This record gives sequence, C-alpha cells and structure tokens, in this order.
Amino acid sequence: AFGISYYAVDQGIEIDAGDLGRFILSMPNLVLPDQTTQKPEIKVSGREIRAEYPDGSVIVCEVSKGDVECQVEVMPAEGGYMFALHIPLRLNQGGAYSIDDAPFEPFPAELGEDQFLSRGKSTRFRIKTGDGEGLELEATANWYGLQDTRIWNNPEYTYQFLMDPKAMTKGKAQIHFSLFTDS
Repeated sequence: AFGISYYAVDQGIEIDAGDLGRFILSMPNLVLPDQTTQKPEIKVSGREIRAEYPDGSVIVCEVSKGDVECQVEVMPAEGGYMFALHIPLRLNQGGAYSIDDAPFEPFPAELGEDQFLSRGKSTRFRIKTGDGEGLELEATANWYGLQDTRIWNNPEYTYQFLMDPKAMTKGKAQIHFSLFTDS
C-alpha cells in the first residue's frame, strides 16, 4: 500500500511512507546567532512531542494526517529551530532529490568533498526512488542544507531546515508531507 503514517517517537516524528521506507524528522535544535546549538529535552505523549530547551523556550509538535503542526509555547530570546529529516543512504542506488521546482539530481553513490549536496533558501524538498515513488516535504524555512553525513561516518543524508520562530504567524508553523509517483 502506498500510504503515509506518522508516529511520535523519542527521536522526533517517524514517517512511515510504505514502500518508500521510514524516515525520522528529528525535533529541532535551537541554533543561536553565534552558531552554538541547544539540544532539547523531549517528552512524547500520544501524537504530541514537546521539546524544552535550556534557555526556557518550548516548541510542541503534533502529528496529524499529512502534517506536522508546531506551536512555539515559549518564544526563544534569539535563534531559530533547525529540523532535520533523516534520509536512508539506500536512496543513492537510483534515488534522486529536488529542491523547489528544480530538476531531480541523483543522490551520489560516493562521498564527495563537500558535506552539502545543496543549500540555500527553499520551501519544497522532494526525494524519489529509482521506481519514481517519492516523498515531498513543504515548510517555510529561512535556510536549508542537504547533507551527505557519511563525511562523519553516519550512513545517511539529512535535509536540514531552519525556521525563525519570530517569523511564524502567532508562533505556529506547519510541515506538510505528501507522497507522489513520478513515472
């Protein structure tokens, strides 16, 4: 079956995309202006994940059908929330990615010299298998970076995106996932 299910887990949000595989959207680190990060303490309750940071800020994300709804309950004094979608390394066997409306680029089979495959500003990220089954993520982000984390001996790719809590409407943000077939 080609469907999508979400689970709140200790690492963040598990996305079960059926035949496409399982992905983890980790709860965000708080990235401060000096580029230091604060890792949250995570509390999972049903379909809700609460992330509390050392600076006292709090973000709560709830999974629903097709969306992850995030609400900043206590605004950080500064910085932004860096989410990361963990992508299985096996997608380098015929899989590809696309940023916004750009053509699909293949995931590299071999580790290159740069940790980033792509980075900049984006609101839409798509990945697909060699068979054309794909997962799309849409989120309003200030910055994104698609990394090949084999550079740190971690066998996966990560799509990181930074959200500015002060730019969110009433502290709310939505991360939308959908499946597609590209034949």
